[in-house]
Parts: sequence; structure tokens; C-alpha cells
Amino acid sequence: MRTDVFVIGGGPAGLSAATAAAEAGAGVVLAEPFSAGGRLLTHIECDASDGSLTGPEYASKLVARAIGTGRVRMIRTAVVRVGRDLTVETAGGEGSCVCSAGAVVLASGGKDVPFSAIGASFTAGVRGICSATDALAMHCLFGRRTGRRAVIIGAGEDGLTAARRLTLEGTTVAGVTEISPSPRASSVTVRDCIEDIRVPLYTSARVISVSGIKNAESVRVESHGEEFILRCDAVICAAGRLPCASLLPFASLTKAGVLSVDSDFMTDCAGIFAAGGALHHGNSFVLSAEEGRAAGRAAAAYALGSAPERQTRSLFAAKGVKYVLPSRVPSEEECVVTIRPTEDIRSGKIVIHGESGRELYSSDPVTMSTGRETSVTIPAKAVTENADVSAEAL
Repeated sequence: MRTDVFVIGGGPAGLSAATAAAEAGAGVVLAEPFSAGGRLLTHIECDASDGSLTGPEYASKLVARAIGTGRVRMIRTAVVRVGRDLTVETAGGEGSCVCSAGAVVLASGGKDVPFSAIGASFTAGVRGICSATDALAMHCLFGRRTGRRAVIIGAGEDGLTAARRLTLEGTTVAGVTEISPSPRASSVTVRDCIEDIRVPLYTSARVISVSGIKNAESVRVESHGEEFILRCDAVICAAGRLPCASLLPFASLTKAGVLSVDSDFMTDCAGIFAAGGALHHGNSFVLSAEEGRAAGRAAAAYALGSAPERQTRSLFAAKGVKYVLPSRVPSEEECVVTIRPTEDIRSGKIVIHGESGRELYSSDPVTMSTGRETSVTIPAKAVTENADVSAEAL
């Protein structure tokens, strides 16, 4: 099989990448082992920029746009290997094949932080502990209840979405614990979950242990110097998501473990691009879709031989920044830079200093949260040398 652009993943990033590449004149193959739409299918609401849509409605719209181009072929199969030579191997589903592509876009999404990573003690093999992604999939896609009384660990978008969905479908949410002083979700999600349906929220709270031999029975929580017990039969871990680039073991990573990409979302492997949850920790569907569109356009240009040559400068995460994307930016063009801060800053600024120590750019005041990315637009000719990116409180 031969195609101009091969897209791995059928979530918002992958569907948007496929559509953009097709609209740019490329032939596209999109591989998704499950249902097109990805995690959108498990969310009641999504942050779609073109109106108030449910997750499945937004997914349906993205699928229709991709199919409507007439250039996107969707196959239900899993990708098992990507080669430096832009060959892609698939297995299972609708069949196994080897596809030779002109460009590849990795948009396969991230993975949930495992429960074992939060440091709470529990009995090995105990039933009732699962990730937010699995809990939402069981409820939304398979019609199965996770439990009758649940504790959710993490007040990010996924945690509060799970809390709301489970509550509306009859599961009692005994509480949502959050290790930070405030929720890491958007104000709209906080309003819908905490303020409207009044799910109990415990901030600055750490889960110490899960009790139960065969089934989860309770959770011990420490918050503000006090310990208490929350009774439950389900523990749902929504402690965050991690980027997953296991299909690209040969691509360079930053110190934070995310892929090193340029402003077109191309990795340091020519012709291989990445966007969405496979690239970073972000959980915004709109951001993933925007990145997918940019990566798809650039992948099509590369595959069709019309990609422009640019001089780039490197950006490095410095004080207060976990990672910065892209890590290579054009010196002569305006570009959007996204950071993940290491602490919550109510009012701060993003500052870029060159190797010489000279300040190259300082943003307007912005609010930064460890649970979300913060993006700023860097004007053309601002970054004229390799530079450090910092997050500073005002």
C-alpha cells in the first residue's frame, strides 16, 4: 500500500490532521483500532470552538469533514511499527499490511497516569480500581457501571468529567480528591461538576491508601493536616495523562520526555509529525484539533514536495517551565509557543531570554496552571538565537 500521508489515531488530532492533509491535496490513510472520535466519544461536553456540542457530536462532525474531502481512507486497525523510512505496519482489525507513506502523523493520544504512580498503598489484585478513561469507556461505550459509590483521584478535566458523568447515571461520587490547592480543570467544567451537581471536592488532598482485600472498600485521605475515610466500591484514577511516543523510539525527546518538534510539529525525523496527546500532556480537544490541522497541512506539504525551508532556533524549558512546544521555532516568522508550568501562577508572564542573557520576549500577564498548557504568540524576528523560556510570577 502507498499513500501520501498516513495518520495514526482517530481522535480530534488525527481526524483534523487527516482533513487538513486531504484539503491540501494529499491522499490520506487514517488508522484507528477502535471507533473514530477517540476520547470525544466518552465526554458529555467538549470545548469545541464552533458551538456547544457533546463529545460524540463533535466527533461526528470531524469524521464527516474528513470523509467529505473524498481523499481520506479510514481503516480499523492498530499500528504496530513506524520506520524511519516512513513505512507503517498495521495488525489486526481490518487486516495487516505494510504501507509506504510520504509523511506520517502520530496522533494516537496519550496514556493515563497509573494508580501505582500516586504512591498510595493497596492490596495487589484488588478489584474496583481503574483509570478515568476506562471508567468513562465502560459507562459510555459498553453501558457498564464502574461501581455504586466511587472516589475519583484528580480534579482535572477527566476527573471532573468522570464525576459528572457517573453522578448523572446513578453512581454516587463520595468525593473528588485533588493534590493541588484548586481544581486543574476549566472554569466551565468546575461549574458544571462542583457548583451545579455539588460533587464533594477535597483540595490539597493526598490519597494515602485503599482498603479492601478482594474489592475496594474505602479510601484514606489526608487533607490540610487531617485524615479521613471515604467509603466506596470503586476508585477512579484521573491523576493526569502522559504523552506516548512509543511508536517512535528513534525520535528525540526533551528533558521532560516529550517529543522534540518544530513549529510545523515535525520531529527530528524528517517526514514524521506528532500532535495532540501523543505529543504532550494537554487535554484540550480544541488544542489537539488545532495541532492536528497544522501537522496535517505540514505533512501534506512535505509529502508533496512543497515544504518551505526555514532557519530555526531552539527553545529550552527553564525556570517554572516543565516543557515548551515547539522546541524549535522559525526566527523569521510569527509562531505560537505553548508551555506547561511547574506551579500555579495567578498572574505571571512568559519570558524568553537568549543565550546571551538578553530578554527577547515578555508576554502580557497570564494565569498559569500546572493542569493546563498556556500559549502565547511570539512575533516574527523576536527569537534570533537559541533561548530559555521561563514562567515568572508578577
